[in-house]
Amino acid sequence: MRLVLFYFSGTGNTRYIAHHLCNRLNESGYTAKAVSIEGINFTDAQELIDNASAVGLAWPIYGSDLPNNMKQFIKAMPVVENKPLLTFCTQMLFSGDGAVVMRHELEKKGYVQKWALQFNMPNNYVAAGVPLKSSADYALHEEKYLKTARKKIDILADSIIKKKDHIKQATIFNTLLAMSQRPFYKYIGHNMVTKMFGVNDQCTGCKLCAQMCPMNVIKMEDDKAVYVNQEKCLACFRCSNFCPVSAITVLNKVKQPHYKGPDEETYKAIITNRKA
Repeated sequence: MRLVLFYFSGTGNTRYIAHHLCNRLNESGYTAKAVSIEGINFTDAQELIDNASAVGLAWPIYGSDLPNNMKQFIKAMPVVENKPLLTFCTQMLFSGDGAVVMRHELEKKGYVQKWALQFNMPNNYVAAGVPLKSSADYALHEEKYLKTARKKIDILADSIIKKKDHIKQATIFNTLLAMSQRPFYKYIGHNMVTKMFGVNDQCTGCKLCAQMCPMNVIKMEDDKAVYVNQEKCLACFRCSNFCPVSAITVLNKVKQPHYKGPDEETYKAIITNRKA
């Protein structure tokens, strides 16, 4: 069996789960590959899907919904015939049916949902005035989130290897709860958040934010970062959290501590590769 797992990750939470799951499967003799959708072209993605015996998709949850780039990726996915499907999402607390929100659309394309799971991970939504705690303490992340996440990864990997269905949170109750959040975020919340970002005088012109932005909404003007086409912004918070001098503001303010990924290894990988 061969699994190709496509994922998008803003600040590393989804990347962490995707790579740990694939490593766990590979250790058991099941070939698995985690692939970021950032920069991948349609031809390469289709070839990977054609050569895989199972397909995985993973995303972070924003307002009980998927980020727009993952929706676009799913829309472009090829039609297949009864190919097993894995989906999972990362979230702060609860997303309703976040792991299976695209289930019907994918089943129309011939993907058969076999595994679906939600993973609670540290909060990366760091904005002044928002009553959510932020942390850059990797030891705290390990103790509070990552140990539990890896246990769930082991259970999920075992189900995949044994070809045993493992679908969680796919209930009418969860869907109804999620539907109460999705319209607000889609039509109001998302636009509100994306317009909050700005750049203060601390900017050194290092270009890191522009290079890392998954939707190319940051460019350099006179050696300073500037936001353009903010309607395309995913509000992934990668630019603000990973800015080395805290020059990215939200509502003209900077909140500390910034989120530097779930662990140091993930943070360094994103900084080095300029993508998650």
